[in-house]
Amino acid sequence: MDFFKSIDDIRKYVKIPASLQMVALSPAFRPAKRKVLYIIGKETYLLLLNHYNTPPEEKDAVLDQAVEYLQAVLANMMHIDWFKLESSERNATENKLYKYQEDQIIEIHIDNIWAEMDQLIDLLNSNTEKFSDFANTDIAKTRKSLVITNANTFDKYFGINSSSYFFMRSTYIQQEVITDMLVKRGVVVADISGKNDKYKYAINKATAYEVMAQACRRFEYAEFPPSIRQDITNEMKRSVQKFNQSSYIKETLFQQLHNRAMEYLGDLEDLIRKDASGTYEAPEEVNDESNKFFFTT
Repeated sequence: MDFFKSIDDIRKYVKIPASLQMVALSPAFRPAKRKVLYIIGKETYLLLLNHYNTPPEEKDAVLDQAVEYLQAVLANMMHIDWFKLESSERNATENKLYKYQEDQIIEIHIDNIWAEMDQLIDLLNSNTEKFSDFANTDIAKTRKSLVITNANTFDKYFGINSSSYFFMRSTYIQQEVITDMLVKRGVVVADISGKNDKYKYAINKATAYEVMAQACRRFEYAEFPPSIRQDITNEMKRSVQKFNQSSYIKETLFQQLHNRAMEYLGDLEDLIRKDASGTYEAPEEVNDESNKFFFTT
């Protein structure tokens, strides 16, 4: 198994029985590896794997740290899948856990994945010479053409805990939002830097909210930032239990976020019209005869 020579190597990061055989985690390793490859790319993955398998005589602190982050990510991802599969056997013994206890354990591992993945991506981003292959991945190159180009900026318009992991996972959604929502409404993304603050605010807000809306439909629970996971958890507690409840809540969140995105998009379209005509088009109800004032252009 990549990055782990024994079960003790995995137990450095997660609490699993020492008697567990490596083969028992193989089914969980494959999807974990696939998720990691999607983010960091095959070349970077193999670079780190080669460093792990044949460490150089002279230590490389950056590569050593990257390998450790990656090990932690893989171990926590594997543990979640193994923990879920093991629950049926656990419930047949005295080791049975309540549902809320299982949820808490899974939540801890999700938080660990996010923390380690964020640190890994930030490390790769800050060492572009050493990790040049990462800078050339499709996801990394796509960021340059986006409206919101990094996690810290995204966090200013919708709270994602400045997560580089979520930002990287959602780049393809933002690219779709730009093409399907912004460009069709006359937004020229390349000209944004020269626009005024109101324009930038509206476009960033519309983009961030629509990305989050689409993510609610497409992502699994563990792939959401803490803010959305908390909303889903709170709603699950309040709602009456029903079939496919999680999907219903995610669809409800989608609609709420999408509606907010459309509000900001409306503001953006007003600014585009004003920019094109040099005047602001007053809404008809503003100049109603019953009003004590008139809006003039």
